[in-house]
Amino acid sequence: MSHHRSASCIGIAVGVAVFGSGAVGCALAPNSEEATQPDPAGEVAQPQTTAIGTWTDWSGTVIVKAWVCDWSPAEEHPSAVCVVPAGWVLVGGGAEIAGEPVPGALLTSNGPLNGGAYGKLKWWYVGAKDHGQSQNTQIRGYVMGLQLSGLSEAQLRNAMGITCTQSGQSNTPVAVAIIGANHILVGGGAHATYNGAGQLLFESVHAGGAWRAKSKSHIWADPGWVTACSISIERCPVGYTGGCLHTESEGASGPNMGGYTATPLWTWPTDFAMTAVGAWAISGSNGRFLTDFILHVSPTGPGGAATVWSKDHILPQVEQTEVYSIGLARE
Repeated sequence: MSHHRSASCIGIAVGVAVFGSGAVGCALAPNSEEATQPDPAGEVAQPQTTAIGTWTDWSGTVIVKAWVCDWSPAEEHPSAVCVVPAGWVLVGGGAEIAGEPVPGALLTSNGPLNGGAYGKLKWWYVGAKDHGQSQNTQIRGYVMGLQLSGLSEAQLRNAMGITCTQSGQSNTPVAVAIIGANHILVGGGAHATYNGAGQLLFESVHAGGAWRAKSKSHIWADPGWVTACSISIERCPVGYTGGCLHTESEGASGPNMGGYTATPLWTWPTDFAMTAVGAWAISGSNGRFLTDFILHVSPTGPGGAATVWSKDHILPQVEQTEVYSIGLARE
């Protein structure tokens, strides 16, 4: 496994990993216009069951706390929601499918919900499905909440933004959600929408001043849509005791393997507080798909960390998974 650390953008093109130049919050042109998101109507918000840990930047003025929520019921298409507690503002999250089931289930959603009954930056929605072969399984969500010294929850929420952008209909849809002016990117997620056999997520990752999402149909054609959501914050929030903020990215490359493959990202620097985890399961000819974004405290030192899992499905595919994260700190 190799690691990459950079204060520059990470741009990812189809089939190629590109490490570009510029700030993590630099601009990237959109490729879609309309936005939709899952609608878990009637679904009860899962309570936070376990606090995973708290991490801060070098100054102690940027504080991030993570929780893992309850498991969903075991279903062919399980889903769950996770909500940050009062006093915190949602900045990122993750998803976990129970165990390593065979034939398995694959992620269709791992991202924030926004607006209406969901409020702004409170809910994280996760979903998965079996594909072609029946599989009942459970899923649970993770959330990361943010606090900044000098700002109340309401003030911090007002200083943050969320943008969701939907792709056009395709067997291999791509969506990019761009942040607003004078903001820096701190997180994001993805939701796939389908009508038949299904769309499966294989990329949800930051790319310059945006969050990019990709999904695809697999074996059975099913043109669908994918929605990318970006989470951002004003670079210099009014009232923040630290003045201004900046971000840095961290990356790790997993092994070339088939079946279930884990890619850990454990070496986050202690001077930045981790706010987001993204990944790209390199698809190859037969396809690899994302299954887990598991958040935890780094086993090698203080700070946030993550392990991302991917798998091939029915058709074997030996390839890597690239994992990336964003950290936030006082400038």
